[in-house]
Amino acid sequence: MITHDLSLASQYCDKFVVMEKGRVVEQNTRDKFFSESKHPYTQKLLLATPARSESVANLTAELPSYLKLAEPVISSQPLISITGLRKVYGETKKSWLPFKNTENKPFVAVANSNFEIFPGECVGLVGGSGSGKSTTTRMLTRLEDPSEGKIIFDGIDITEISSHSFIRHPLRKEIQMVFQDPTGSLNPRHSVFDLIAEPLLRLGPQINKQDLKVKIEKLAEQVGLPLSLINRLPHQLSGGQKARVGIARAIALQPKLLILDEPTSALDVSVQATVLQLLEKLRRKLGLSYLFVSHDLHVVKMLSQRILVMKEGEIIEQGSTDIVMNTPQHPYTKGLMEAMPIEKEYA
Repeated sequence: MITHDLSLASQYCDKFVVMEKGRVVEQNTRDKFFSESKHPYTQKLLLATPARSESVANLTAELPSYLKLAEPVISSQPLISITGLRKVYGETKKSWLPFKNTENKPFVAVANSNFEIFPGECVGLVGGSGSGKSTTTRMLTRLEDPSEGKIIFDGIDITEISSHSFIRHPLRKEIQMVFQDPTGSLNPRHSVFDLIAEPLLRLGPQINKQDLKVKIEKLAEQVGLPLSLINRLPHQLSGGQKARVGIARAIALQPKLLILDEPTSALDVSVQATVLQLLEKLRRKLGLSYLFVSHDLHVVKMLSQRILVMKEGEIIEQGSTDIVMNTPQHPYTKGLMEAMPIEKEYA
């Protein structure tokens, strides 16, 4: 079993082999791995593995600088308010079936969703595959038009703007996305400089070359990306570096809302830890709002103030992170909590 998830591996594996830079640096039985591992890299992985009792700040040996920044003051007015959101796809063709079928039922991807996100708040969106999370994010970013419902963003009903027209709308730059695949979301022929410059040139005000260069260097510094990498292509970057490029692109236009679609799922836990700390730093420093979509409930718990749980297109439970995690009410939510891998303090 090859995995980044040590908590998950602890459920199934009898022995652990740890590799670093092409070499096996440690081997141990499950009983001894979590309590007696000695190699610095193994200890780093164990420290960075998310657990129910951990905070983002505790995932690295050194406490992050963002702890000096105060939590954003949550406004009483939501940044985005979703009411009765519904997405129904057209009739399903079943003519290939080996028996007569007269039913052509539409597919309901999202059914009657209602929730809010406040300025400076991180809201976690969790649920199984096919629960409607991705369809919801596509409607919020206006890549798709909802079948019904309203999305009120900063006081404006953006569902009245078609997805085609929203591409050129001034509000387009206010809602940005960090994608799950840090490799597939970057144009392989563009340098880091060009990748970060693209949203500025497409959606920002007119800017001269010198000011553009200064802006891009500032963004790289904000996300912890060395300036020596500015002229490299994506394939010359590590997974963590590509993730930082994606975040720099997303914050380039100073948006109000970031939709984070499993932004760390492709990273090993030590790199994931630093990226999560970066996201927390940016939320506090820039006052950003996040919709954090993830399957990893440990990560959602550490980053989010509230949690939404989706099942079969419906939000079946929502509330503060502590309440949803510790006292879930819906049977499906209880099942998700019970299915969480054990924490890293295995032994």
